[in-house]
Amino acid sequence: MAKFSIARKEMAETIYWLELLRRTEFLSEKEFSSMNEDAVALMKMLSATVITMQKRLGRIDCN
Repeated sequence: MAKFSIARKEMAETIYWLELLRRTEFLSEKEFSSMNEDAVALMKMLSATVITMQKRLGRIDCN
């Protein structure tokens, strides 16, 4: 589970950097949109995985 948590943090940082690259116009809006959509989708998958693992380990109340 620790590796998934680390991957989620790294993905959050990637999204942050993509936003900075867009704001500085290093990336076009089209390039940003494409990469950001993929990054957000991956972030959602990683988050769901971490939550599921935490529930199975009893670290999150399932109510």
